[in-house]
Amino acid sequence: LLIYELSVHSNEEMYRIYQTLNDYCNRENVSLLCALNYKPDFTFEEDGWHIFSLKREFADLLQRGECRISSVNVDYSICPSYPREILTLACISDDLLRESAQFRRDGRFPIITYYHPSKSTYIAVCAEALSVSRVGKTGLEASESSPGEFRSSAGLQTAAAAKCRVDEQLLAALLPASRRGTIIDLRVIQSKKKSSLGIEMDQFNPQWKRLSRPITEPSDIRSIFREFIQAYTRPVSLQQPGSKPPSAMSSLLQFTGGGGGGGSGGGEPTSGHADASPELGAETVEGSVAKVSLKRTTGWLSLLLEALTAAVAAAAALDGQDAAAQQQLQQEKLLCQTAEAATGTAGNGNAELQERLAGMQTQGACVLVLGQQGRDRTLLVSSLVQIILAPGVRTIRGFEALIYRDWLLAGHAFGETCRHSAFSMSLSQRDSPIFLLFLDCVWQIWCQYPSCFEFNEDFLIFLAKHAYVSEFGTFLGNSEQDRENLELASKTISLWSYVNRPEVLANFLNPLYSAPSAGTDGSSASTACWPCLAPQALTVWAEVYQKQLLGTSQNSLAAHRQLLSHLHRDFTDTKLTVRLLRQLVSNLQEEAVSAGLTMARTGA
Repeated sequence: LLIYELSVHSNEEMYRIYQTLNDYCNRENVSLLCALNYKPDFTFEEDGWHIFSLKREFADLLQRGECRISSVNVDYSICPSYPREILTLACISDDLLRESAQFRRDGRFPIITYYHPSKSTYIAVCAEALSVSRVGKTGLEASESSPGEFRSSAGLQTAAAAKCRVDEQLLAALLPASRRGTIIDLRVIQSKKKSSLGIEMDQFNPQWKRLSRPITEPSDIRSIFREFIQAYTRPVSLQQPGSKPPSAMSSLLQFTGGGGGGGSGGGEPTSGHADASPELGAETVEGSVAKVSLKRTTGWLSLLLEALTAAVAAAAALDGQDAAAQQQLQQEKLLCQTAEAATGTAGNGNAELQERLAGMQTQGACVLVLGQQGRDRTLLVSSLVQIILAPGVRTIRGFEALIYRDWLLAGHAFGETCRHSAFSMSLSQRDSPIFLLFLDCVWQIWCQYPSCFEFNEDFLIFLAKHAYVSEFGTFLGNSEQDRENLELASKTISLWSYVNRPEVLANFLNPLYSAPSAGTDGSSASTACWPCLAPQALTVWAEVYQKQLLGTSQNSLAAHRQLLSHLHRDFTDTKLTVRLLRQLVSNLQEEAVSAGLTMARTGA
């Protein structure tokens, strides 16, 4: 976030400058955008528009036959915001998907976004079901009715019966036999809106359990973010004359308690910025920002907490670490004890029960993330679940693929939500920093697990910038259909074409990254990155929200990272030298033994 100050001679001149800048920021003609007129001065080895595809991303899953690529939306007639091809279970037919789309807001029926291989579970996302009063005879959403227009009770009953049947079939098909399912409901349901919201029919299927993890609605997120930015970037000139501005870092440390979310080592999360903050001191940022409103700051941090809480709940269910899994395990143990008491001996049946109990210890739940629109908060939670559980997503290429699958293909409206900054006076109802909220959540986890991510903080900052203003066409448009209509693949350069150049990629590598070791079965042996949800573990991303006001402290942070990189490189080189010296000593000892110069060593 950069802030530029201009000195003008009169209010009239100031207004003309403002109007001109505002007009440039609200261009309706896409051909005038920077990305469509950008001529790159570099060459690239691979075209970022074609390096990712669903078939390549889910090749192993498709080969096993559990899922399939459906072309039900090949002409975008079922759901305009979905791509031509979607991933679904092999047992779900295209006809069922068509019927389900008729009863979902904007036609956003459930699609699979992630498969958790260690537990053979998956996560799916969808929009809320339409209420019966908004469903016509064919199941399509009705147009706005006049105040005196009412539907017949027979028509409502017919629509309700069809809706229940489709929901029952879909929920049953989404859940494999002997599996349990969890619905993560992200909607904020107020009492006055309960009658107008669609109700999911999970009560008819006891295998599905609902967890309410509400996340603030996008319109409120926009307001909270705007207040947060205005408070956190307040210029010094707004203070009383002669007053001494407080340190932004000292205010932040006072709020966060000056610490991170856990200890160091042993797989526990560590806070990379908690150690660096005291070194900056009040002197480095003295006079850079006025007093921070804690109320507005905590509003944004509360959004981070809501998103991470919902993601942890979904990830725990997916990985079999939720309360329902523990309760199911206790029930199995009780049955085992009852069987032992009835027989008095440990028979074959008891052994089978013990084996079944051992299997239940590792069984997770299939997760359906449900949101109102299905293209903002649901994508946020689905992406964070993968950051928590999947080590491959924490690499640069994996993170790019995640953004491609769960944000670009899944229909997040970048063209609307990231059109203006928080300072714009032309904010629309669709403007909302959902993607920035996602990057901020990833940064929070990155700070707690600095060695589990291949990319550094600069990569996240780079993406945050280009989501709003970019000479590349990756984040233009609101869906795959929009990008095809604009012919962005042929008229613009992909952001990934630039990022994946070796000389650029080197700037985004994390020197502390430790790649997960592969297990004997070929699967990753890396543990999940469970974020600490304690309030003191969350902090403000100063290098994004205070980039201009930090001043010299930003250079201090860059120097700190550079020094850390050199130290890590020296440490790695030293380890390699020690390994080579040990191998040399071992070879010399073997030669000495074979030449009879010394006795062979015995014992450990």
